[in-house]
Amino acid sequence: MRHYKPLTLYERENLLFLKAKGYSITAIAKSMGRNKGTISRKLRRNSVANQYMPVVAQHQYQARRAYCKPHNRLEHARLLEHVKHRLLECQRSPEEIAERLRAEYGRCVISTTTIYRAIYSGWLNAPKASTASVIKKLRYRGKQGKACLVTLVDRKSRYLICGKADKKNAQAVSRAIVDLLLGVKALSVTPDRGKEFAHHADVTEYLGGLPFYFPQPHQPWQRGSNENTNGLLREYFPKGKDITEISDDYIQRKVALMNLRPRKCLNYRTPYEVHFEEVLHLA
Repeated sequence: MRHYKPLTLYERENLLFLKAKGYSITAIAKSMGRNKGTISRKLRRNSVANQYMPVVAQHQYQARRAYCKPHNRLEHARLLEHVKHRLLECQRSPEEIAERLRAEYGRCVISTTTIYRAIYSGWLNAPKASTASVIKKLRYRGKQGKACLVTLVDRKSRYLICGKADKKNAQAVSRAIVDLLLGVKALSVTPDRGKEFAHHADVTEYLGGLPFYFPQPHQPWQRGSNENTNGLLREYFPKGKDITEISDDYIQRKVALMNLRPRKCLNYRTPYEVHFEEVLHLA
């Protein structure tokens, strides 16, 4: 496959010389070893008042070349700040950021790949922060603590309600579930098989017969919505992190962020929008 090679400044000057001597376009092309269509196009495009000027032609070529090069979308300051905020402050994934913008504007504003490239090239670094620290925003690790979070997720909308149990035992967790579900229209609860749900029968009785369904051993996919949501929640509360001293107000602020997070399984609508059948403008 042959690729076009632009004229050099020397070739442009030679073109002017041959044209001044009265050479035809065919003769000029043959002398320069170029296609006559190329010579004709250059003369037509880069002549001023029917006079071909090599230096002007070279400058015009360089200007057109610079304009045609693809530009990084994140050169736009507003888009850059939007992506940085969603990534660093809201803990959104690159895919969630890109696809939510697509859902908001009805077109591709920025691609997931572009955001990942920006992360690894340092474009999205916060002040005094390294690229490694931004990459770590994608995954977290933590230490084991005493209190625990109790999470309940609506399967249809992925809407999350969450509260803190003082300890990870049956009594504290049961009390937290009751507090979360009082006044909520729930059809059933599907917890994991942990010992902290041993008092589920008491919760069922207290909440007017709300049934509990337990998955088969070692089959977490039977409650995939909750498992996936817990994974997202760990961006704010790393697995094993001691949350004993974390305030309920702080927890609920993070839960609100989760419910305003566009989800792929919801066609990049938010759990809040689906649960309450409202449309928010988050971009």
